[in-house]
Amino acid sequence: MGMTNDINFEEMATKELNVHRVDGKTEVVKAQKKPVVIEAIQWTGDNGDAIREFMKDNKPDIVADVDVKVLIHTMEGIMEASSGDWIIRGVKGEYYPCKPDIFEETYEIVGREE
Repeated sequence: MGMTNDINFEEMATKELNVHRVDGKTEVVKAQKKPVVIEAIQWTGDNGDAIREFMKDNKPDIVADVDVKVLIHTMEGIMEASSGDWIIRGVKGEYYPCKPDIFEETYEIVGREE
């Protein structure tokens, strides 16, 4: 049982998305990510009180296995931060872990809380 749709997907896409076009053609652009300031704390494996204070509205689980880990409840499920990982509070108040090498490549520390 086949259904025929008279949907113009290109027209639908341009209505739903802000498509960049020049002379009616979609063009490839170069874009730079907007600068966004986030807050973060590095998990050292022994600073559980500071992590809990930083994430007081998320209530992280700190568990001991072979390594002491922070379990972060996210919209995608539970994510794990190991010692050395950064825990980031995003612009909408969400929390997520970030490996130190990715943090260093992505972020520049611009200040410290007092």
